[in-house]
Amino acid sequence: MSNINRRILIIDDDVEVRNAYQKILLPDTNKNTKERELMALLDANHTSQIQSTTEFHLDFASQGQIGFEMVKTAIAQQTPFALAFIDMRMPLGWNGTQTATKIRQIDPHIEIVIVTAYSDASISDIVKQVGMPDKLLFLRKPFEGDEILQLALSLTSKWNKLSYRTRELQNSLQQLDEKNHSLQHEIQLRQEKEQALKKSTQQLEASLLELKKAQNKLVEAEKMAALNTLVAGVAHEINTPVGASLTGISYLHTELENIKKAYDNEELEEQDFYKFLDTSMELTASMQHNLQRTADLVKSFKQVAVDQSHDQLRTFNLSDYLHTILLSLKSTTKKRLEITVNTPDKINITGYPGAFSQLITNLIMNTLMHGYPNSDTLGKVDINLSTDHRRVKLYYRDYGKGIPKEHLNKVFEPFFTTKRQSGGTGLGLHILYNIITQQLEGNVQLSSEINQGMQIFIYFPITLKKKTA
Repeated sequence: MSNINRRILIIDDDVEVRNAYQKILLPDTNKNTKERELMALLDANHTSQIQSTTEFHLDFASQGQIGFEMVKTAIAQQTPFALAFIDMRMPLGWNGTQTATKIRQIDPHIEIVIVTAYSDASISDIVKQVGMPDKLLFLRKPFEGDEILQLALSLTSKWNKLSYRTRELQNSLQQLDEKNHSLQHEIQLRQEKEQALKKSTQQLEASLLELKKAQNKLVEAEKMAALNTLVAGVAHEINTPVGASLTGISYLHTELENIKKAYDNEELEEQDFYKFLDTSMELTASMQHNLQRTADLVKSFKQVAVDQSHDQLRTFNLSDYLHTILLSLKSTTKKRLEITVNTPDKINITGYPGAFSQLITNLIMNTLMHGYPNSDTLGKVDINLSTDHRRVKLYYRDYGKGIPKEHLNKVFEPFFTTKRQSGGTGLGLHILYNIITQQLEGNVQLSSEINQGMQIFIYFPITLKKKTA
């Protein structure tokens, strides 16, 4: 402990008493051994300091008021007294009790010893008036020098220890206050960051919601685009047989008019009539064939279109339905793809035909766009269907350009496409993946090498159950 305070104030009206204090407390090289041992015993932790700096700093006052002013001045100069010896009876001015009370009011830390030879008031009354009994002692006159020395040493040491601990406590409180301020600042920063993060999260959630809405719209647009392609293809396919049938009917109508005219004019010969019959048979057979073809196309289109737009769980023959789908896509695939189908005659499943139709359509369109982008090249596709009585296995392969290795893990991601400049949306295989994994409750495996085409293995249950909302 550095800067030990040994300041002592003596308040006594008797000069001889003040001289006695000075003789006892001021340094003296001729101190006897007993006094030095007593000093060491009272302040064992600082023996070396006391032995080398045993000088008490004494100040004297002959009256209570003077002593009070000296205490006030010492406090103002930040050199407070550690101890005050106050005489009880002083003829002029305040007595010891009054003086101690006044001093205690301005300095709650000072140690006070009231010295008296007479009992003017009870100790309890004095303690009650002065206050802080832990810093108040009483010494009876006449006193021994050892008593004064003991009290001076012990009470100034006590004052210094309490002062040191008080400073430590104040420093700890200050550090605690600084840490508390720092913590509050950190909490405020963290709250601001949390608010900013919350705001960013809300903005991201809103953006994600908008993105999902946009994605759903694009998926629906992709489905409608596939349906429009189907409509356009079927319209093109129907145009040829319907046109041929119309031409045949017109020709037959003309021939009927010629026969009727010849008959009315009695110019009809047997040879002409038989020729008319042969021509009529050929025309009606051709028209029947073309109209039947038209009916089949309309039927397949109607079934596939209804399934794609209003898909319902039902039981159907998957093999027959595959051929129906390929027939509806014939206008798109003819002259561009040679499709080989290998399937049993009958695979009855309970599922979503529209989902299967969308699956096949997306595979075919993906092959046309990416596998064989050159419309002058005749591509090749293999489609195999099989079953193990629990699930359906669909094997699809084309022999086109293939997929680069670095793209294989991205092809099922939404909006991933290498044909954006050609109008690709990047949703074809993404929709395919969702159809297989969600609607058909299956799984899919894809493999590909550059210029070796693409292979897809698709597995899904033979029997699906209706999903509940």
